[in-house]
Amino acid sequence: HSVREAEKRDLFYKAFKAKAMSDGKIKKKTGYLLQKAALSWLSLAVKSGSLVSGRAKVEKAILKGQLALLIEANNASDDGRKKLRSLKKAFEKETGERIELVSSFTVEQLSLALGRENVVHAAITNKHMAIRFNEFASRLEAYQQNQDKPEEIK
Repeated sequence: HSVREAEKRDLFYKAFKAKAMSDGKIKKKTGYLLQKAALSWLSLAVKSGSLVSGRAKVEKAILKGQLALLIEANNASDDGRKKLRSLKKAFEKETGERIELVSSFTVEQLSLALGRENVVHAAITNKHMAIRFNEFASRLEAYQQNQDKPEEIK
């Protein structure tokens, strides 16, 4: 259920067996927390050495066969997106593996999470890290499709 639907159907009351009032901000808080959880996985990927950022480094990772997941900022230019996406498709065709693409975050959000400036493109090279990050990013995307946009992490 979406948070909106849960509020309408009074599911919070039913779940807690007590009066539960929403302050009207629960949708934004939930979206913010899902966003924060996903971006935290990116920070872990950096610390573990499983993430590269910058178009040239991502391109190199793809060409070396090290791509486990491709990340692009949702406000990236079409030119940069096209080149890396075509390399990703070629990699998938050559290896027979499907590589996930995540474009749920802005340049500013990616930059903040990775502790670098102007992060537009990134790649996770460790399959386990890629799977876990994608789970969190998928939850966020599903939530955003059913709710109002969450506040951005600043």
